[in-house]
Amino acid sequence: MKVLLTGVGKGFGRSYLEYISLQNKYEILGLTRNLNDFNDQEVDQLNKKNVVLQSIDLSCSESVHAFIKQNIDFLNSVDILINNAGQRFRYSVDQLDYQKLESLFRVNVITPMMLSSTVLKGMKKRKSGRIINISSILGSSGLAHLSGYSATKGAIDSMTRSMAVEYAEFNITINAIAPGFCETSYADSFKKNHELNQEIIERIPMKRWGKANEINGILDFLISSNASYITGQVLNVDGGWTS
Repeated sequence: MKVLLTGVGKGFGRSYLEYISLQNKYEILGLTRNLNDFNDQEVDQLNKKNVVLQSIDLSCSESVHAFIKQNIDFLNSVDILINNAGQRFRYSVDQLDYQKLESLFRVNVITPMMLSSTVLKGMKKRKSGRIINISSILGSSGLAHLSGYSATKGAIDSMTRSMAVEYAEFNITINAIAPGFCETSYADSFKKNHELNQEIIERIPMKRWGKANEINGILDFLISSNASYITGQVLNVDGGWTS
């Protein structure tokens, strides 16, 4: 089975890439903004596990179009698409940076839709496929200084539900995972602010940040045959934040 996984350099994407590659049953194309996130030994080990890494700027529509054109044969045969790559900027709306906002929507919403549009053509013909979008609990709940990010994740949730309805008859399931506050590189800016960090921990019923690898089992389940009747769902993995 062929897998396209975006955002593999860090966080959830890196964790799941390492996890899924151990299973030795997938041909994986992993996209990352910076190949320097992997050293030569790591690249060699991944290549031995049928993983190919490719650098791409997902905020640039020209780069995405070029990638699709150059890899169209692989994309037409993708069985599983995991739209994981994402950006996040903290700012107040009255200090809005339009260029950053545009980049945010390109990476978090437009590119996932473009990649989905491409792989769905082949999935539709084969009447089989899985698409998993990585969203966030902030797509359905608010947090100061993250209005743009929250808006993109709300869009991902809506896109997931609508696409799921449209393609269910072709045996294609489309779901999203909405992680809570997890220990990834994105968490650094929060954790450096002691007051904000404590506020977040106090609000989480489990009283701790999640770990990136705690998403792996959910992803594994959603791409498996055990989840064949689950579609259009946004699964919160947040230590009870949204309870």
